[in-house]
Amino acid sequence: VAFEEDGWEIVAHAHEEGDDHGHDDEDDHMHDDDDHGHDDELHLDEIVLRAVPEALTVVPDSAAFAFLGAPGSVVSVLPQDEVEGVLFLGIAADELEIGMFENDSVVLRLLDVEGPGAFSLYQVDAFGAPTVFFDSSDDISGSEVYPVAVGSHAHANWGFSVPGVYRVTVEASGVLVDGGATSASEPVVLVFDILPSEAVDGLGLRATLVDASTIGLTFDTTAGVSYRIQVRDTFSDG
Repeated sequence: VAFEEDGWEIVAHAHEEGDDHGHDDEDDHMHDDDDHGHDDELHLDEIVLRAVPEALTVVPDSAAFAFLGAPGSVVSVLPQDEVEGVLFLGIAADELEIGMFENDSVVLRLLDVEGPGAFSLYQVDAFGAPTVFFDSSDDISGSEVYPVAVGSHAHANWGFSVPGVYRVTVEASGVLVDGGATSASEPVVLVFDILPSEAVDGLGLRATLVDASTIGLTFDTTAGVSYRIQVRDTFSDG
């Protein structure tokens, strides 16, 4: 789903594929593949990629996931496996010509991250083990790459440690078969809007997943107004 907000095109619920061109004469863009078979081309400098509250998850209790944060802490992840209502963001190289690049392979390289927290790109295998490609919690050296086979498209997990707006700068590159020179795209900025938990009711009540067993509740107050809080051990209708 793409819609306008403050002059930006906001993409929140869709199967998005970013074309990984790796050569200078092509525009970097995305395809918005919706549930009705429509395939709209969106230019990256015109869109914001939004992680809705349904993307919130808890960091597993495993040292292998320490790049995401402390075990039990809450992060937002645009997942590698499709989840209803959550942006399904892919990386595609299916518009590249077979035989143009060595080993029919190009890479997406992380150049910079601006935002309130850490950004990561990783995949989890069938045994639950992560492979980390990007991790902005460490110094970004320019050596962080995500490999993409020409003619393919793939999905990974896009992780954000705290809500807010992130600007992630990447470039695509590959080594040309003809001449052996490296051909690279212009740097591209991906803008992500990571939402916190939703506000509900007139009080702006927010439920936040604090850890695997704790939910935190916050709400807006007005000076001079008294509030009564009721607690139940269980939840039921009424």
